[in-house]
Amino acid sequence: MLFVDPEQIDLNFYKQYEENKSSTLEYYVLSEPNDRRSFLERLKEIDRICPRKGEILEIGCSIGTFLKLAKADGWTVAGVEPNKPICSYLKKDGANLPVFNAFFDEKFVESHNQKYDVVYSSDVIEHVPNPVSFLAGCKKLLKKGGLVVIVTPDFDSMLTRLFQVKPKQHFVYLNRENIRKLFDIAGLGIIDVKNIHRYRSVRAMVNSTTFTDADNCGFLMPLVRIINMLKLNFAVEYVLDLFTEDLMIVAK
Repeated sequence: MLFVDPEQIDLNFYKQYEENKSSTLEYYVLSEPNDRRSFLERLKEIDRICPRKGEILEIGCSIGTFLKLAKADGWTVAGVEPNKPICSYLKKDGANLPVFNAFFDEKFVESHNQKYDVVYSSDVIEHVPNPVSFLAGCKKLLKKGGLVVIVTPDFDSMLTRLFQVKPKQHFVYLNRENIRKLFDIAGLGIIDVKNIHRYRSVRAMVNSTTFTDADNCGFLMPLVRIINMLKLNFAVEYVLDLFTEDLMIVAK
């Protein structure tokens, strides 16, 4: 396994999400058009594997982009999101999405009575100090025959190694090999693992901790601003679209 030393993890790490300092509202509002493209492709994969559209829970649903698409596709949706400003935004959005303003932890899982056909999360598992506990929680909320669908950066990808090593936010780094060990420990059997693409928004990167945090790639922020100022963002996004840097794991 590849992970941050647990002794180096701030015990109050979760506050960066509650207080909109990481995975911010501003970032996801700007990246929504690109995220829609990514999430539509993922939803097609979920529909292929699970053609009977039942109930789906998204962990870390942010501004509800995936949930809106799934709802329009015929799924009954629900979400979990710890970011308070984002949850306030969702209440004013008018989409009427059932979202729990909470962390997906043992307390939430034990107090949550609903079961789901699919528990889905994207760009979340790498943020939790104990990924086995996270996956075990997903498993507890599944109906019989239900699926867990996880999307996370692939550490074997060049882009992931360049831009996703963020020790204050990303505590575990996954690839095709160690993801199987992790799911096995959590008692989940993997059905499929594949590399998928995420369409990036260079406009949104001015609000990404990848470039706003000096411990990550903060030295590149001036370059990001220049690219946007010169309206070269679409050219950069075209190049980024040539890479498939994420893993999508389906398990039961």
